[in-house]
Amino acid sequence: SSVAPNTPPLASSPPFFPPDAIADTGCTGHFLSTNIAHIHCQPTVPGINVVLPDGRTITSSHITELNIPSLPPAARTAHIFPGLSNGSLISIGQLCDHGCTATFTSDAVSIELNNTVVLRGGRSPCTRLWTLDSPVTPNPPATELHAPLHDKNFANHLGDHSGTLADRIAFVHASLFSPQLSTWCKAIDEGRLTTFPDITSAQVKRHPPQSVPMVKGHLDQQRSNLRSTKPKVTLCASVDPDDINFDTNPVVQDPPAARTQFLYADFAEVTGKIFTDPTGRFVTTSSSGNAYMLVVYNYDSNFIHVEAMKNRTGPEILSAYQRAHAMLSSKGLRPQLQRLDNEASTALQQFMSSVNIDFQLAPPHVHRRNAAERAIRTFKNHFIAGLCSTDKNFPLHLWDRLLPQAIMTLNLLRGSRINPNLSSWAQLHGSFDYNHTPLAPPGIRVLVHEKPSIRRTWAPHAADGWYVGPAMNHYRCYRVWVKETTSERISDTLTWFPSQVKMPSTSSRDTIVAAAHDLAHALAHPSPASPLSPLSVNEREALSQLSDIFSKAANPVDSSLPVAPTATLSPPAASTSSPRQVRFRNPVTESLPRVPTATAAPPQSLPRVPPPDSEAETYKLVTCNPRQAR
Repeated sequence: SSVAPNTPPLASSPPFFPPDAIADTGCTGHFLSTNIAHIHCQPTVPGINVVLPDGRTITSSHITELNIPSLPPAARTAHIFPGLSNGSLISIGQLCDHGCTATFTSDAVSIELNNTVVLRGGRSPCTRLWTLDSPVTPNPPATELHAPLHDKNFANHLGDHSGTLADRIAFVHASLFSPQLSTWCKAIDEGRLTTFPDITSAQVKRHPPQSVPMVKGHLDQQRSNLRSTKPKVTLCASVDPDDINFDTNPVVQDPPAARTQFLYADFAEVTGKIFTDPTGRFVTTSSSGNAYMLVVYNYDSNFIHVEAMKNRTGPEILSAYQRAHAMLSSKGLRPQLQRLDNEASTALQQFMSSVNIDFQLAPPHVHRRNAAERAIRTFKNHFIAGLCSTDKNFPLHLWDRLLPQAIMTLNLLRGSRINPNLSSWAQLHGSFDYNHTPLAPPGIRVLVHEKPSIRRTWAPHAADGWYVGPAMNHYRCYRVWVKETTSERISDTLTWFPSQVKMPSTSSRDTIVAAAHDLAHALAHPSPASPLSPLSVNEREALSQLSDIFSKAANPVDSSLPVAPTATLSPPAASTSSPRQVRFRNPVTESLPRVPTATAAPPQSLPRVPPPDSEAETYKLVTCNPRQAR
């Protein structure tokens, strides 16, 4: 496991890793990046153009052969694309067209020729793509400012091969107590987790975390009649063929009316209903003496609240209920109608009457009247998944100290009935700011920094402990159970040692690359102009130059490959007919500015070379932009 100090670092863009050779059944040819081993490399002018799924077009620079002597020459022909920085594509169709046989299994792939295996590979656990084992030549390490920038949408069947994005998704998923992926994606799409790291539901579906705690907490019995083999019998009414087109009373066709829009106003009625029910005994008594929980479900906000209890006696249930009642009343949701289990003590009924709460007792042995029964199941699934996410050596007697984060993460995923645009947590406590209060998976082993004012001269600078939750009233601080003092402490400096998830790492290069990616995306997709601070001409020109720099950094040129020579201009051959007149523009060494300045305007149009005669020699015209040729 990796070590990361302080706040759990989360990068907004994945770093670069060496790409793989992907076995692609939808590719028409072998399209290689610059690091796959190849032989007989020759520049090709002009190169072939390949259209990517996002609409972009990339052009090959060289034609080469795969360094696999056992394959026939026609099956080894490949094309190099310097812009294909996410990986190489090995065409299964090209191999099968020349006598090869491809065999795919759930975790492996093999290519055979004449009953001899010439290529084999496995399946990536992150991208779920089949990759082929091929000798690669490592690229020179990228510099800090010229590290390749990854787009959010990858070409062809290429996924994000970097581990950082998948690690970040798995880390945040465990921080939310390992919820169901469908529940998490729905909360992301509905805007309930806006302050969390830049994670979209599409990224979660592309890199779903293989979470064992999620399965342990949320796995239910498979429902019946999903794949039934019993044939369905449909009854058809008998119709007289002679009466099919006969109608003694035809319906008058109304003339088409104009479309109208019905607008109406409605309001959400606050009912003030709450439901309560105690749970069964927990597997162990906590160090605080708690062994039970009282689940309180507020209908209007859809909020599930839990209070720990030492036992199920009347005074203990009354004390837990009073704490929950005070919390709801302070948030503006004072209970008005209480439905609870039949086992309500006299003291509890007297308290509800004293605070003007109308209460109803459920019939004996009838649980459907009390919605808290379903809330208990929801909370138990969520809490069990969180307990399974802890370190294997985490002391279980600290389970009640994990309740605040469990309640918060559960209600962040739930929507409010009063305002569906808010989460249940935001309805009561306001918007949750992840930057102010970062979260981590529960029960992680940590080292807590010992402040110089309280440690001895030669004492260690850190103490062993367990992360039990965030400090909600502190800025970027954490609640930690310290082993040495057997007490809880709040600290802002920790070192993390996760065992079930990988801590996302962030280096200086990753931060620079992420910032460059964000700037390039913002310059390429500008938002509507603001009238408050319009940009000047010089500022737009400077930003355009920065955009060009970031775009070049996204596709660095590999110096190990031979550069295709530029076509030179030669006079046309003599012809009996009068040659057509061609005007050439002298090439310049600088790129044209993307934003025109006040003094120099860009050229209105670029000249094109007319089609040459059949007798004349074909040649190319180099335009004023040295990166393009027509």
